[in-house]
Amino acid sequence: MLKWVSDKSLSRYFKEIMRYPLISREEEEKLARRSRLGDVIIKVGEKTCNSPRTLISQVKNSVPGSRLELKVRRGNQDMNITLQIPSSFSPKEEKEFILGMKVGKVADLSAPQIKMLGSKRGLLVTEVAPDSPAALADLMDYNREARDKLILHNLRWVVTISKQYQKRGLQLAELINEGNLGLIQAVTKFDERRKTRLTTYSNWWIRYYIVSALASRHLIKLPIKMRHLARKIRDSYGVLSQHLGRAPSIEELARELEVTPEEVSAAFDCGVAELSIDALPFEDSKVTFEEVLRDTRSRSPAEHSAREQREREVRLSLDETLADRELYVVSRHFGVPLPPDRKFTVKKLTAVFGKPADEIQQTI
Repeated sequence: MLKWVSDKSLSRYFKEIMRYPLISREEEEKLARRSRLGDVIIKVGEKTCNSPRTLISQVKNSVPGSRLELKVRRGNQDMNITLQIPSSFSPKEEKEFILGMKVGKVADLSAPQIKMLGSKRGLLVTEVAPDSPAALADLMDYNREARDKLILHNLRWVVTISKQYQKRGLQLAELINEGNLGLIQAVTKFDERRKTRLTTYSNWWIRYYIVSALASRHLIKLPIKMRHLARKIRDSYGVLSQHLGRAPSIEELARELEVTPEEVSAAFDCGVAELSIDALPFEDSKVTFEEVLRDTRSRSPAEHSAREQREREVRLSLDETLADRELYVVSRHFGVPLPPDRKFTVKKLTAVFGKPADEIQQTI
């Protein structure tokens, strides 16, 4: 099955994801429901926390810059988390978010959700603001374990879709990488209450990310209409070649696609692929495009950098050794730029050369 894979790392990736088969609908719905439920705050300090008022009062009694100890239940595990209260913290500014998190009573949830949480009391973290004390303490508004399982058990689905977009300008590994990003986005937005499988829902997101990556790989961004026309031409070219027994002309392609010959010509001009500077012009070539196209008359970047370094050293030495009068004469005679802090105004030149301002203005 993996004989066609030339990259060893890609082969190892395929072997690794084979450990995670597709899961059943029931298991998928269970994980999706659990992924929407976050951490449960059981205690704040030494006090049992069943109401947001308890949390707010403990926060208000804390000194800015101090730490607040929380006991949190995540899945079947109880853990201690420390919240760092900012030094500029003001309790009056905490309206919707408490130290960067929104909370709700566990008692207000439905019976299945309470059973899934494994706790009948406490505060459920429903939202965490980025770069907040809650986010820095790694409090979660969803269950990361359930979310990761949904992603892992659908990685094989991403590979299946990515294979359909091979030989379009990106390697299979890059297509899989983009598809995985689409899968993560789909898992984030997935709602099992719509009675849709995750594979069905994620299909659009995976394809969207892959197609976007294929479209953005070009150095020159083409309009969407032109890209679609180029794809239609590519698909129709082979069919017409077999039907006519020869390569179709631009007029024949235009009639087949019901567009003008000018549009077909423009699509052909835009369809030239970019070439890597390290690629070989021909299969039997021994030199790359970089060696063929190298400009031998211009200085290399290394030479430019060395010259700029020498100029900086010369200007620095002139600035350190010459007096104002000598520096001005050398600068005007040889065209050496003056340092920013040694600019010569008319008033300063009058003092340096001992001549009136009118004569100085006529000279400069």
